[in-house]
Amino acid sequence: MKLASALLLIPFLITGCLTGSPSAVPDDAEPHSTLDTTMDAPAGARAAQLLRDFAMGHPWRHSDHPTELAAARTYLRNQVNAAGLELLEHNYRATGNNILALDRGVTHPDSWIIFSCHYDTQPNTIYGARDDGLGCAAMLEMMKTFSTREWNHTIAYAFFDEEEKGLIGAVAFVKDYTQNATVELVANINLDPAGLHYPCGDPNGPYAVNVILSLDKVAGPKAVPGYAELLRAVRSGLNASEVPPNLVHIATKQTYSYVTVQDRHYQVPGADYEAFDRVDIPSVWLGAPPLDVVGPAKLWGYPNHTPLDTAELVEARCGSRELLGRGLQVALDTSRVALELIDSVLPAADNANR
Repeated sequence: MKLASALLLIPFLITGCLTGSPSAVPDDAEPHSTLDTTMDAPAGARAAQLLRDFAMGHPWRHSDHPTELAAARTYLRNQVNAAGLELLEHNYRATGNNILALDRGVTHPDSWIIFSCHYDTQPNTIYGARDDGLGCAAMLEMMKTFSTREWNHTIAYAFFDEEEKGLIGAVAFVKDYTQNATVELVANINLDPAGLHYPCGDPNGPYAVNVILSLDKVAGPKAVPGYAELLRAVRSGLNASEVPPNLVHIATKQTYSYVTVQDRHYQVPGADYEAFDRVDIPSVWLGAPPLDVVGPAKLWGYPNHTPLDTAELVEARCGSRELLGRGLQVALDTSRVALELIDSVLPAADNANR
């Protein structure tokens, strides 16, 4: 790609930049866990098909295209109902609607563990398969299979709106539900995207799994209860999914450049996990995009925010559709193990509504 073409794409690229490494967290923070075989197992191949069904079947998911956005919401509602979960709509303003699927907990039904993604796209993006159709596809598969067993806490699957406008849906959700005396927000795992990592890759090798959270809240003088437990749970899930340790990148997001073209640096907004993190609700961004090299530019998440973001290109960037299914399987299994540990380790009120 020529430099001029790369520059044209820069305003449409996804968020984030990392600092730190897996060594930032002690090795003993990663307990050994195995996958629970007593519950219905999520399938990466089914999630790969859901990516095509949702992202490719519902283009233009933006408030500039209200008819198309409404069709996407109807699809999500139907999927929640088909999974047998409780549908809750969070209409936080006239143009914003978060779709929530609730799997009520047995012992702590008012304490919620939240999985999140966003279903909206940039106005110039047609399909948004990678950003964040992949996260939606993974969560659609998770909510159908995780609901085949009982949980202590309520599991909330949050499909956030208006992430691309500045995390508006997630911020509104956190604000409203931290003020709701009957609900406690315990922890959040944000998938944006899911699956486009190990064993997916390119000729240079497999992509790493990026795990992003505020590491200064895990340990040290600024530590917040629940962050260390959440990170241990995610690391345990990655271990159970047999992701090579050198391909697990644990880091803190920074607000400096995420793309460099010659001597110019470009700033980033954020991701939905930050809405929780800002009020010290333990939150992690799991599976953030790999770093891509496009011509002279280093881009985090190409082709996010471009019309090129289709399921076909996502599969090609992964290596094949079969490899994408395997990458999604890693994301699904990691989330399942992490959920099992969070559900059993975190008490109902320790991290709630700060």
